[in-house]
Amino acid sequence: MGKKIDNWCLVLNKNGLAVNLSKVSKVIKKVQGGRASILDFSTWTKYTMDEWVDRGATSNGCIEAGSRRFDIPEIVICNYYKGTYPVIINCSKPNICKRDGYKCCYCGVKRDLTVDHIVPQCEGGRLTWKNSVCSCQSCNNRKDRMSVDEFCRQIGCEVPKPWNPNAAPWLFKIGYQNDLPECWKPFIR
Repeated sequence: MGKKIDNWCLVLNKNGLAVNLSKVSKVIKKVQGGRASILDFSTWTKYTMDEWVDRGATSNGCIEAGSRRFDIPEIVICNYYKGTYPVIINCSKPNICKRDGYKCCYCGVKRDLTVDHIVPQCEGGRLTWKNSVCSCQSCNNRKDRMSVDEFCRQIGCEVPKPWNPNAAPWLFKIGYQNDLPECWKPFIR
């Protein structure tokens, strides 16, 4: 049970705009306190905690509390909060590595990490979110001045798609973006 409660939950403000990620354990407290409602994305229905527990478990991902079983909330909507978080995340090597899940975007290795510039610095490329990816030293050296497309064709990997976490700063909490729950995608893309 403890591990599942540590899942992330998408938090929407009262207007339905995605504004944060929060651990399920914290979200449950907000819903119990009446500050938020659980949103069932498949039906667009809002639930209080009692209603959510009463509907029971409908999927494999559930929480067991005594003899009760209920689904792990994936999306909550605040009952009062209308704003957004004014967060700016600086583009730096540690932040690029965090965004990319601390692994090389070319080969997946998690050691000897550096930053590769999609448009090389010698050609005017700068350290920006859209021009930088996490790369191991080996891949960065092998790529040299090649274009990313050419290098990826040569080694047989997917072309990386760097994203700017300032577009959704709360997503930066979880880093790498390939494994987001499907129900979140309409709110973030």
